[in-house]
Amino acid sequence: ELDEDRLLAVLLYNLIAFMVMMRVSKDEIRRKVRRMLGRCHIGLSMSQQVNELIDNIANLVN
Repeated sequence: ELDEDRLLAVLLYNLIAFMVMMRVSKDEIRRKVRRMLGRCHIGLSMSQQVNELIDNIANLVN
């Protein structure tokens, strides 16, 4: 189960990176990723890592 959670977290990380490269607005990125994060029910530790990236997304987007 930990491997599956890690895989989902990596996929969400990559989705965020792709959306940043495509210049999607940061509010839209937050909304989409949090919705997907809620639906996939990944573990707490992996969820915290993705949430930390979402919280710091303002530093990634100009």
